[in-house]
Amino acid sequence: MKKDSYLKNKTLSLKEEVRVALYDLLTKRNDYKRTYLTVIRTRVAELTGITNDEKEKILAALDKTFEKLNYKHPDKIYGEPIEDRGAEIVFSALGQEAPLEEKEKWNKENPDIRSRMEKILQNYLPDMEAKVAGLTSIDVTRKGVDKAYGIRQISKYVNTSLEEMLFVGNDFSREGNDEPVLKTGVLCFEVKGFGDTKKLIRYLL
Repeated sequence: MKKDSYLKNKTLSLKEEVRVALYDLLTKRNDYKRTYLTVIRTRVAELTGITNDEKEKILAALDKTFEKLNYKHPDKIYGEPIEDRGAEIVFSALGQEAPLEEKEKWNKENPDIRSRMEKILQNYLPDMEAKVAGLTSIDVTRKGVDKAYGIRQISKYVNTSLEEMLFVGNDFSREGNDEPVLKTGVLCFEVKGFGDTKKLIRYLL
């Protein structure tokens, strides 16, 4: 059976459906970005987007936080250290395009700095929410706009129930930025690197 004909076969097993989904995602990823991901991100930004005034307040709060902690930015930055994603402002200590090994190294060398930044930022931005994310980042959003909110929006706009979804994240610990998703009832799988992701894909296939 050809790959394209899978989509017309209503008697597919779950593993066959997963194979088709992964095949489409890999071979038609640009289409996915232009449709589902772009539409969802745009819609979430419309509903929860940070205004220009709020953005200026966040940037000012970041500068004050760096000054208060006497934080020195790394000499080498990979891409922009601050990104406006519409519904959130993201600070990444090494930049948005930093290699994983560099992120892991920085994280080990600076184990407490982001939690301290988070607390100070939260004081400066009482109407917003600052959260440590990933290995080198801090996300700033409006209150209540977290990954649980995002997963519900995806469920709504792709017409898929939460029970049919699988969320993959790397930090489900208490106060971790993936932890809110656990409360949605979505099946969750924690990964700590590419190896774990490969194991999950092999299991699903």
